[in-house]
Amino acid sequence: MYRRKSHPVPCWVSLFVELVGDALGERTYDAELAGMRYHLGVKAHGLTISVAGYSEKIDVLLDTVLKEMTSFVVDPERFAVQKEEVRASSHVVAAPKLRVAYSSAKSGKTPF
Repeated sequence: MYRRKSHPVPCWVSLFVELVGDALGERTYDAELAGMRYHLGVKAHGLTISVAGYSEKIDVLLDTVLKEMTSFVVDPERFAVQKEEVRASSHVVAAPKLRVAYSSAKSGKTPF
């Protein structure tokens, strides 16, 4: 079976997801109270969108999310905040790998 090499999703995709989610917060609040929810996720090969809940209005929620994604305008203040959060979260993930590599190099053993 042929498998494509996995390519990491650029961090700007994570930033986009965070900014869109931030922008949708107020507009989707009533839907959340009604038991509906949406999720924007970042996977190895791109973006996922899901909506859930039992309501005849679920299509309105999906439409709201898709319209926000396609007509999104970045708020510079929110961009600065979200950029720092994404940057901080990427350092948290990378830090243990650096410690393992450092301690392995110091001991002369390979970490894998």
